[in-house]
Amino acid sequence: MKKFIGLLFVSLFFVGCQENLNQPQDISMFEKRTPVAKRDSVKSRVPLHRALECLNLTREQRLVIDSIIREERLCSMECKGEFNDALQTLREEYKSKLEKYRGVEKTDEIKKEIEILTFEFRQSQRDLEKEYRQKMETCVKNTMASIEVFLRKDQLTLWNLWKATGKIPCDRVKP
Repeated sequence: MKKFIGLLFVSLFFVGCQENLNQPQDISMFEKRTPVAKRDSVKSRVPLHRALECLNLTREQRLVIDSIIREERLCSMECKGEFNDALQTLREEYKSKLEKYRGVEKTDEIKKEIEILTFEFRQSQRDLEKEYRQKMETCVKNTMASIEVFLRKDQLTLWNLWKATGKIPCDRVKP
């Protein structure tokens, strides 16, 4: 009986192996298809310092523009600090308001009050974030306008090209 089962198993193995050796298998239904997304030019924007390299700035222009960029960094750090402080204060207020509901049985009325507090907190947080983004945009706009004042016409043309497309404005090859 053992010989018969062994013989049957071996014959099934060889018969199965001989069936479709020369025919290609269609495995397309198992392939994972992911769509190819177009890259957003704003996300792949060339950084400011790379664009400035293409403008062939004079030493005086470079010194002035470097000081403008330092001022922009300070402005950004101040905005970020103000935002973090305001957000921390908002979170502490929210936690202190929720403290009175700790350890209390949650009735429908209490649940509703907690939902209202949470909604107000989230709305205030969104308002803070919006205000932060506006301040950051103001810092960047002021920087761009300050830099444009010190550029010659040919440099300004390349600068505007970089601002519009986000691509490197000169003919240099990317490293």
